[in-house]
Amino acid sequence: MRPRILIVGAGIGGLTLAHALRQRGLSFDIVDQAPRWEPVGAGFGLWSNALRVLDRLGFLARVVAAGVPFTGGDVTDSRGRLLTRVRYASPDPRIPVGVALLRYELHEVLRESIEVRLGTTIESREGYDLVVGADGVHSRVRELFWGPVELRDSGYTSWRFVVPIDLPLEGPTEMWGAGKRTGFVAMRGGRTYCFATMNVGRDFDDPPPGRLARFRENFHDFGGHFPAVLDLLERDEELIHARLCDVRLETWTKPGAVLLGDAAHAMTPNVAQGAAMAIEDAWVLADCIACGVLDECERKRRSRVEWVQNLSWRFGVVGQWSSPLAVAARDFALRLTPRSLAPRQLEPLLNGGPG
Repeated sequence: MRPRILIVGAGIGGLTLAHALRQRGLSFDIVDQAPRWEPVGAGFGLWSNALRVLDRLGFLARVVAAGVPFTGGDVTDSRGRLLTRVRYASPDPRIPVGVALLRYELHEVLRESIEVRLGTTIESREGYDLVVGADGVHSRVRELFWGPVELRDSGYTSWRFVVPIDLPLEGPTEMWGAGKRTGFVAMRGGRTYCFATMNVGRDFDDPPPGRLARFRENFHDFGGHFPAVLDLLERDEELIHARLCDVRLETWTKPGAVLLGDAAHAMTPNVAQGAAMAIEDAWVLADCIACGVLDECERKRRSRVEWVQNLSWRFGVVGQWSSPLAVAARDFALRLTPRSLAPRQLEPLLNGGPG
C-alpha cells in the first residue's frame, strides 16, 4: 500500500520533493502557509551538485536560462583589492559549475504543474502516513513532532537586496572587512544581488523604520563597487534582514514525520549550499520513500550535510574576524594561498551528492 504523504512547505526543497515523488509514481499533498504566490526573497547561487539533481528532474535547461552561469568567485578586502580568485571546472560539460538566479525565478520553474494548497499549515498528522517538514528554519512540523529547538546563533546578522546595476564582475564577489562583509552576484536583466553581514550581539534588532539609514552608516567604509550599490537603495523595505543561525538535531526522523532542508539542518550561507542541501535531501528522501526505507535517508545524508554545515560555519568565523591583527593576517594568508587549493578542497562538495 502506497503511503499517504503530506509535504508541508512549498519552497525549493518541498517542490523538489514533489517532483521527485511524482517521477517515482507516488502521490502526495503539498501545503504552504503563504496566502498567495509572491516574488519574495533575493538571490542565491546553485552549484553543480544541486544542478545535477535538477537535471535528473528535467529542469536544468530552464534553470540555466533563468540565471547567470559562473565558474567561481573572487574575494577582495573592504577597499576592493583582490585577495584571492577561485575557479572550478565541471566534470560534465552539460552542467555549469554554478548558476546565479533570484529565488523566485527558481520557484517559478519548480512550481510548474504542482498543485499547492496555500494559506494552509499543519496542526496534526491525521489522514497521512508521513508528514514531511520542508517548512524552513522556523518549521511548524519540527515544533509539533520535535518540540522547541534552540537555534545556534552565528554571532552575526545579514541583509540582502537586489539593485538595478550591471557591475563588471569576474564572478560572484565578496568583500571582507573587519567584522563585516559585503558581496555581489550578477543576475539576468542588468540586476545585481547583494548581501552584507555584520557582527552583532544576541539582542540586536533592525526594524524596518530607519533600516536603510542605519545600513548606510554601518557599511559606508566599504569601497570598490559598494558605494555605487548603496546609492541605488531608496527605501527601508528593499533591505531583507535576517539573523543567521544553524539548526542541529540528533535525528531528522520521528514516527510518521521527517524533516528536510532548513527544517532539519539550517546552515549559514557562507558556502552557498543551503538550497542545494535541500535539493539533495529531496532526491534521496524520494528514493527512500519509494523503496519503503525511510530511515535510510538520514544515514545517507547526515555525514555530508554536517560536513557542509561545519565548513560553512568555519568560513563564517574567519570571514567575520574583527581584530585588526587577525584581519591583516587573514588577508595576507589569502593572498599567499595557491589558487589551486580551494578547488581541490571543495571537489567533494561540488562533485559529490546523491549518486
